[in-house]
Amino acid sequence: MKKSLRGAAVIATMGKSPILFAILSLLLPIAAVSQTSIEQGHVLNVNLLGIDAGIGSFNNGAGSPDALYRFSSGLSLDYNPASRVFCRLDCEAFWGGTDTGWTVAGSIGYAFEKEYYPSRHYTNVFVSDQYIGGGWIERTTTVERGTCQSITAKIVEVGIEKQFLNRYDEAFPSGIVYEVDQWDAINDSILYAGYRWANYYTESIAMEAFTLYAHGLLGLKDRDIVTDSYAKVSGLTETVSKDQDVALGAEIGITWYIVTASLQLYNGEFLFYCGFNIPLTFIFR
Repeated sequence: MKKSLRGAAVIATMGKSPILFAILSLLLPIAAVSQTSIEQGHVLNVNLLGIDAGIGSFNNGAGSPDALYRFSSGLSLDYNPASRVFCRLDCEAFWGGTDTGWTVAGSIGYAFEKEYYPSRHYTNVFVSDQYIGGGWIERTTTVERGTCQSITAKIVEVGIEKQFLNRYDEAFPSGIVYEVDQWDAINDSILYAGYRWANYYTESIAMEAFTLYAHGLLGLKDRDIVTDSYAKVSGLTETVSKDQDVALGAEIGITWYIVTASLQLYNGEFLFYCGFNIPLTFIFR
């Protein structure tokens, strides 16, 4: 009886406290891992990245920090062909920001822990707005609960990303030089290694589905740089150079529900990404 009263009190508190409800919702992915599991099954996960918006900074043609904007869309595939082997392919197209072009990445990983759940609880939350006239909009929230197949895997992985990007930057330094225009053709090859904790649900929009990753980065830079400097005395001066140094970095990220977010430090550049994705998962036994 006391347990029932405590449970009722908790539910009542959640109803009055949106912050507590949000915290408990974020803890759903962690709680889901504790459910009974057996080891078997293979997964194919298709993830459509709708829009990923990035903002950060980089060193511009004048040698000072400048804002960096990126907007991208893409597709990723996770495939588990053998018991503990995971293969991943990512393709992204960049448009409308400081950088344009595309990237492709591939990795192979080994799951030191992998668990198959034949029947795992999931929660879906759908929000819809309907115009009811007179300038009023009615918002409806639908919560759906059920069970589906799921796989959890803790993976160590190594991979490579190839960049095919073009960057344009314009700076207005003070002094003799009053304008600097720089064009970079970026063809870096970035090696990465690290950890991925992936939770795949056959229910495509499960709140309990999430992926965490953390990678170290080693970049082999291949950049052609054209710089035009406009000076008050000498006029236009154009220089062409090549950057083939080694760059270090790191990245962390999370995909939860339909939301993605990541933080990347590479070659002295800082980037924070946030966007949404649409997952589709198939599990075979």
